[in-house]
Amino acid sequence: MISDKLPQVPNPLDTQSETNADVNGSTLIVVRHGERLDEANKVMWYRICDTSRDGRKLEYFANDPPLTDDGLNQAETAARTVTSILEVFDKSNIDRVYSSKLKRAYQTAYSLAKILCLPLYVSSGLAVSADAVSRNPEEFEFASIDTIRSECPGIDVLEDDDLHINPSVPWKSYFTRLASKHALSVVVAHRETIRQLNGSLVPTPYCCIAKFSVNREKSDFKLDALLDRYGIAI
Repeated sequence: MISDKLPQVPNPLDTQSETNADVNGSTLIVVRHGERLDEANKVMWYRICDTSRDGRKLEYFANDPPLTDDGLNQAETAARTVTSILEVFDKSNIDRVYSSKLKRAYQTAYSLAKILCLPLYVSSGLAVSADAVSRNPEEFEFASIDTIRSECPGIDVLEDDDLHINPSVPWKSYFTRLASKHALSVVVAHRETIRQLNGSLVPTPYCCIAKFSVNREKSDFKLDALLDRYGIAI
């Protein structure tokens, strides 16, 4: 297993404090999930799919792989980095961690929620940008909330009813809603999320961290920083 110790690096956002945001703005921190099993070991994943489907159809279960052991380590490293990043913000503005309802995302978010001592809110709407979900968002079968809670012991796990998939709502609006409700949001999602919010292709290694400034009136997202899981600029 690869060691994932956190090097000592300065907080790259020390000069980008929340106090500098304009009155119509908010901050969105998006973390990509860790290494997923199907991309690391397809043979192993296919064997799991043949024997356990979590009560779901194979086509949906197969597109909802878990993290590898390295992915879990990456998630813990990213959680420590995000904790350091949040030191420049008013922590009273964050009372929860949000996550896509795909397994690789909420397993990553679990590390964040634990280290921040915050509840985890999962949402199908925050998964819509992922390719596997975007192809058929209304029919995708996610893990049940009871399953998610059993996999995330020691924290409160809830669903955000305002962020469920709605076919009449553009996927970006889910993130605009977050920005309108919170001055500071932390979300675990997918590489497509970061790239599409940015409006261009950017490198998105596992557990990379993107900080966006959001103009809530214009629903405009500006990428301020893109970091790897150690907090080093990409």
